[in-house]
Amino acid sequence: VPDLVARLGGDEFAPVLPEASLDDALDCAEAVQLAIRSISVREQGRQHRISASIGIVAFPSQGREIAELMASADLAMYRAKELGRGRWHLFSERDPVREQLDARILWKEQIAEALREGRFEMHFQPIIGIRTGQRCHAEALLRMRDSHGELILPDRFIPIAEKTGQIQAIDQWILTHALESLTEHAGLELAINLSANAMDDPTILVTLRRLLDQYRIEPSRLSFEITETVAINSLSSATRLMLSIKELGCRFALDDFGTGYASYAYLRALPVDDIKIDGAFIRELPNNREDRIFVKAVTDMAHEMGKRVIAEFVDTDEVLEILREIGVDCAQGYLFSRPVPLQEL
Repeated sequence: VPDLVARLGGDEFAPVLPEASLDDALDCAEAVQLAIRSISVREQGRQHRISASIGIVAFPSQGREIAELMASADLAMYRAKELGRGRWHLFSERDPVREQLDARILWKEQIAEALREGRFEMHFQPIIGIRTGQRCHAEALLRMRDSHGELILPDRFIPIAEKTGQIQAIDQWILTHALESLTEHAGLELAINLSANAMDDPTILVTLRRLLDQYRIEPSRLSFEITETVAINSLSSATRLMLSIKELGCRFALDDFGTGYASYAYLRALPVDDIKIDGAFIRELPNNREDRIFVKAVTDMAHEMGKRVIAEFVDTDEVLEILREIGVDCAQGYLFSRPVPLQEL
């Protein structure tokens, strides 16, 4: 039985076993797994099982310094996750994914520092009405500064944050700062991106309600974007979250449409207001007949369903003119603006 169990942050805990043999540590890991597997949580008629991935490191044979021991335990824990959840793994220098795991640990530390030191920031890209030429709203895009002040795009750190559980704190940061931006700029309407984690995060809705009340923001000024793939992979939970958020008065957009299933059945099932066609179908419109057919079909279908259509990655006047002829409602891309800080928008 551990003498000490400490919460490290998020959903990470560390039991310490002083004067225990390695066999004692393995027995303890098995006992913890058995206890955790026996727990189930019932919520809204659904039963949820709990699992834990456990990393084990031995002192002093596998390290003497606290930082080294913690990093090794972290590596072992991620190795346990790689092998399948609900397992334990004993740290080994010979682990085949050591290099990738080392990189993950470094990113995890950078993300934690950025959250602690306020090094996340929002950049904004306008979405323009094709017929009016006026801004409909803007998309808020997350950026992170490293310790040297260099800007880091989210594709480098969001996948790590999703694996480490830090994505929950990032989602909360985005929500809070989006509402603050709306408070500071009365004429602004924003779209923000929801992570896959948000589909199963019960705190998202609670936080959104609290922030809307706190800042007294008209909910229709806020739109949420969820990628087609995430929505379909979590169809029931995504639909529940969308309906709950829409009941508050916010809007929803289905992002990156066309890269996944692009099915009429899913469009009918998901309560979205906007459909954002992925840039892969937009960039080559002047030269690709199949892309023009696809964009036209999606636009006609969406309009029949009462939904607005937004084209991403619009970079040239030629592409914009084709979208106007097809009847696409809004456009977003470098033709209008790169993502910029709010004061430059």
